Amino acid sequence: MDQEKREKSHLRKQGSRGKQCAAAECNSFEYNHDGSSSGLHFFKFPTKNPAKRRWCNLIKRQDGRDGFRVNKNTVICEKHFRKQEIIRGLGGVRCRLSKGKVSQ
Repeated sequence: MDQEKREKSHLRKQGSRGKQCAAAECNSFEYNHDGSSSGLHFFKFPTKNPAKRRWCNLIKRQDGRDGFRVNKNTVICEKHFRKQEIIRGLGGVRCRLSKGKVSQ
């Protein structure tokens, strides 16, 4: 029984690729197929208008259309921002956007 539980748990972890970028035609995930980190940072999508509407326009998506819904888990990967718009903390682990910056 314990062996079965461990096998199922292992499959769940390996099957999940973590956060996925919400930008149209972007295939960036938090984890690679082998379970290693992609090394990308993901930024939370604004959930209130007008910032939400602006980000939707910039990534060519519409909230409520084609199965896309902005919620607290919606994220955009760092590929959609210029390097100078991203402020990296010590060690480069924690990142934030420069004030007022939105995706390209």
